[in-house]
Amino acid sequence: MIPQNNLIPGSYTEFDKSAALQGDPAKPHRVLLVGGVPAASSGAKLEVTRIGSEGEALATWGPSVLSSVAWGFFRVNRRVRVDAIALPEPSAGTAATATITASGTATAAGLIVVRLNNVAIEVGAELGDDADALHAAISAAIDEAASKRPYELPLSADVTSDPGEVTITAGQKGALGNSHTLSIEGSIEGLTFGVTAFSGGLGNEDSGDAVAALGDVQYDTIVLGLPEDSWAPWHALMVERWGPMVQKDGMLFAAASGTHGALTTLGDGLNWQYLVLLGSGKSPTPPWVWAAQAAAGDTKNPDTPRPRFGMTLPDCAPPAEGSEFTAEERQLLLEVGVSTYRVTPGGQSIVERLITTYTLDEATGTPDPVYRNLSTMRNLAYLRWSWNALLERKYSDANVADDGVRVAPGKKVITPSVIRGEAVSWFQRMEFDGRVEDFDAFKSLFEVWRDANDVERMNVISPPDLINELVTFATTVAFRL
Repeated sequence: MIPQNNLIPGSYTEFDKSAALQGDPAKPHRVLLVGGVPAASSGAKLEVTRIGSEGEALATWGPSVLSSVAWGFFRVNRRVRVDAIALPEPSAGTAATATITASGTATAAGLIVVRLNNVAIEVGAELGDDADALHAAISAAIDEAASKRPYELPLSADVTSDPGEVTITAGQKGALGNSHTLSIEGSIEGLTFGVTAFSGGLGNEDSGDAVAALGDVQYDTIVLGLPEDSWAPWHALMVERWGPMVQKDGMLFAAASGTHGALTTLGDGLNWQYLVLLGSGKSPTPPWVWAAQAAAGDTKNPDTPRPRFGMTLPDCAPPAEGSEFTAEERQLLLEVGVSTYRVTPGGQSIVERLITTYTLDEATGTPDPVYRNLSTMRNLAYLRWSWNALLERKYSDANVADDGVRVAPGKKVITPSVIRGEAVSWFQRMEFDGRVEDFDAFKSLFEVWRDANDVERMNVISPPDLINELVTFATTVAFRL
């Protein structure tokens, strides 16, 4: 500022940028990827680390669920700030395992495909190869594939001789390892193959220290590559951060595999308005990849009020034909707050609808659709941010007075009428941006007044009518003959 007591002759000119910015700035978006890593990983644990690619994640933590989450996310969106935090595997847990058992002797050359987390691994046999030879070949082929595709296959294979079988072990301890998938396709004459699914993974990553490590940084999107028993501290964090005294809101993304009954039970027990839970069903792709790609697709769309229908999930394989959820089953999933996908005729998984797990009013237990849509939560977050940004940009160092005060030009003094004018202009910009509707109602219902008990406080009741998703076209064809 040019001081009033300046005594040195001259012409002094200053710049004021307060009126230079037209409209509202774009809201910055920051993503946090969360996942477990093996105890042997040399990368930092329980520390926020910025990463710019899946390669950085792999170089930092090695093959792990966290690196797999990063791979899934960056496959869809590379144009957003991404941080990651590694949780150590549960020290008292156990790693999930699966087995392949061959028996017999090949009576002709042949080929099978071991499908592991939807990665197709070919294993061939020559005439006369016995079970032991196949076990060795399968184990070697899996380890080779894991070395070439570490993001998709954070695991290892070993041959045991008593009993003779291939044991495939998840790369880290914990219950989430039970979500790895295994199957065998094809056959070899003279040989039979038995498969046991991944099981025995025990223990859950402790999210408490990771939540504490975030400090005061706002994350608009947090991807949880964690088992469901590790989600609660993250939702508690969001409950706090959405509050008016913190205002560092964000959304959690997670996914779960399993039967329709298991997924409806899971969704029914949550009712969390800050969590998007995608039910991957019997997909051979692990659920943490589903969560990562759904979150990446959401963050890639800058138009936050828009519904997230039809987003492609490029690396999320659908279940075997005939095992997809029916329309009736997907309706039931949506009713309990589980987001759904559908499969295109070409076999591509695409988002059908992304919703939160919020379905009931906590106080009354009655159905409540208010916080159902992810777009509603994203829109609310933007409206609050843009309103606060406007006030802080223009009036952070202002004085407050009642309407009718007479002050010299250039004095930064706000009155209820000044705030009303700002609100009307702000709403019109939000309306033009496709975020709100019904200007007349907003203008008539908007209230602003100076607090009677605190002369330094201005109170506002802002009643924006949020724009809605188009979910249903209902048409009756009243035809004539």
